[in-house]
Amino acid sequence: MASPLLPGGIACLSFYYTIPAATTTLQVMTRTEDNVRVELWNVTERARRNWTRVEGLVVENIDHFVVCNWFSIF
Repeated sequence: MASPLLPGGIACLSFYYTIPAATTTLQVMTRTEDNVRVELWNVTERARRNWTRVEGLVVENIDHFVVCNWFSIF
Protein backbone atom coordinates (compact mmCIF):
# COMPACT_ATOMS: atom_id res chain seq x y z
CA MET A 1 0.00 0.00 0.00
CA ALA A 2 1.39 3.41 -0.93
CA SER A 3 0.04 6.89 -1.58
CA PRO A 4 0.82 8.96 -4.66
CA LEU A 5 3.89 11.20 -4.41
CA LEU A 6 2.88 14.08 -2.14
CA PRO A 7 4.27 17.62 -2.24
CA GLY A 8 6.98 18.55 0.22
CA GLY A 9 7.06 21.10 2.99
CA ILE A 10 5.13 20.37 6.16
CA ALA A 11 2.51 17.64 6.54
CA CYS A 12 0.34 16.57 9.44
CA LEU A 13 -0.32 12.82 9.47
CA SER A 14 -3.19 11.11 11.24
CA PHE A 15 -3.80 7.38 11.06
CA TYR A 16 -5.28 4.35 12.80
CA TYR A 17 -3.38 1.24 13.79
CA THR A 18 -4.05 -2.14 15.36
CA ILE A 19 -1.60 -4.73 16.63
CA PRO A 20 -2.83 -8.11 15.32
CA ALA A 21 -0.09 -10.41 16.64
CA ALA A 22 2.10 -10.80 19.73
CA THR A 23 4.04 -7.84 21.13
CA THR A 24 4.95 -5.67 18.16
CA THR A 25 6.65 -2.34 17.54
CA LEU A 26 5.09 -0.02 15.00
CA GLN A 27 7.33 2.77 13.68
CA VAL A 28 6.84 5.83 11.50
CA MET A 29 10.11 6.74 9.79
CA THR A 30 11.46 8.96 7.06
CA ARG A 31 14.44 8.27 4.86
CA THR A 32 16.87 10.96 3.73
CA GLU A 33 18.36 11.25 0.26
CA ASP A 34 21.48 9.62 1.75
CA ASN A 35 19.33 6.58 2.67
CA VAL A 36 19.48 7.33 6.42
CA ARG A 37 16.36 6.35 8.36
CA VAL A 38 14.96 8.82 10.88
CA GLU A 39 12.34 7.63 13.36
CA LEU A 40 9.48 10.09 13.92
CA TRP A 41 7.22 8.01 16.17
CA ASN A 42 6.90 4.50 17.60
CA VAL A 43 4.78 2.38 19.89
CA THR A 44 5.31 -1.11 21.30
CA GLU A 45 2.19 -2.98 22.41
CA ARG A 46 0.74 -6.41 22.91
CA ALA A 47 -1.91 -7.72 20.55
CA ARG A 48 -5.18 -5.82 20.65
CA ARG A 49 -8.33 -5.99 18.58
CA ASN A 50 -9.38 -2.37 18.75
CA TRP A 51 -8.02 0.42 16.55
CA THR A 52 -6.06 3.33 18.01
CA ARG A 53 -5.92 6.75 16.36
CA VAL A 54 -2.73 8.79 16.13
CA GLU A 55 -3.32 12.47 15.36
CA GLY A 56 -1.09 15.39 14.53
CA LEU A 57 2.20 13.73 13.68
CA VAL A 58 4.06 16.59 11.98
CA VAL A 59 6.50 15.81 9.17
CA GLU A 60 8.54 18.75 7.93
CA ASN A 61 11.52 19.72 5.79
CA ILE A 62 10.97 16.99 3.22
CA ASP A 63 11.06 17.66 -0.54
CA HIS A 64 8.46 15.00 -1.42
CA PHE A 65 7.13 11.98 0.41
CA VAL A 66 5.01 8.85 0.07
CA VAL A 67 2.90 7.27 2.79
CA CYS A 68 3.19 3.48 2.65
CA ASN A 69 3.64 0.34 4.68
CA TRP A 70 7.05 -0.84 5.90
CA PHE A 71 7.68 -3.38 3.16
CA SER A 72 7.05 -0.85 0.39
CA ILE A 73 10.05 1.37 1.08
CA PHE A 74 12.41 -0.17 3.64
